[in-house]
Amino acid sequence: MNPDTHRFEELGTAAAVEAAYAKGWKVFKIGEKVTVNGTDFAVQDIGPTKLTLRPFGPTRLDQGASVERVMEEHLRVDSDLEELHIMIEDSPAYGLLCKFDRRQLLDQRAAMTVYRDLLRGRIARFEAAPQVRR
Repeated sequence: MNPDTHRFEELGTAAAVEAAYAKGWKVFKIGEKVTVNGTDFAVQDIGPTKLTLRPFGPTRLDQGASVERVMEEHLRVDSDLEELHIMIEDSPAYGLLCKFDRRQLLDQRAAMTVYRDLLRGRIARFEAAPQVRR
């Protein structure tokens, strides 16, 4: 913090950084570890009047909205995958496609299956993890 004005400034040049050090100012860098009242944070952003800090180190996702979004995405992908599977296995239109288009649909189904399984794994981890309290 600039003790003269109680504002934060972006120091864009080496000369500006040196001048700040010469004035005894604390110079913050994005990603720098900062300890406040015994808690470690990392500098996320430097604005004209504030530092934006986030918890330092690996953070866990908030299990509220994140779980809902992952579950909604899983349902959507699972539904789309089922429709694609029906089209490939049961639709006469699939047989009318050229070999390249049929191969692309098979590749799409494989990729979507991997994606769906990744979402299932994330959901399982959310369910197994202890609740994070803030």
